[in-house]
Amino acid sequence: MAVIGVTGPRKLTAAETVTARQQLMELLADATHLHVGDAAGLDTLAVAVAEHLGLPCTVHHAQGRQPWQLAKRSKQMVDAVAAAEGTLASWPNKPCPEGLTASSWKGSGTWGTTRYAVIKGVAVELRPLVGVDWPLWLSREPEQQLSLC
Repeated sequence: MAVIGVTGPRKLTAAETVTARQQLMELLADATHLHVGDAAGLDTLAVAVAEHLGLPCTVHHAQGRQPWQLAKRSKQMVDAVAAAEGTLASWPNKPCPEGLTASSWKGSGTWGTTRYAVIKGVAVELRPLVGVDWPLWLSREPEQQLSLC
């Protein structure tokens, strides 16, 4: 893999942190560049792993903390990954909220970012931190490139 974008929860349990750190170390070892948001939790962990590995990293900053500003930041990150023909790795730790659509990321930035990447045709690797049912939209996207890790 070359360019990787990551998305995940702002709050991780101790066990989720250990799992995500191990997976990030393995995933980013072969990467050439990381794109990530500026949130706490998985984003912060990914930046720390990239720094440890000496991996170039672009942190995409939100211009505020309103949901639409956070979604805009995540879309910019996915757009950068798409332009580089990269992959988005997604670490959900809760089920996808009902009502989440391409325009309304109601209830989950991680799933909203994942949904946007699927729509943009970005290859997506799902790395769930807990057992979750996949949303129906994952099986309705014929052009998606999806792998489960």
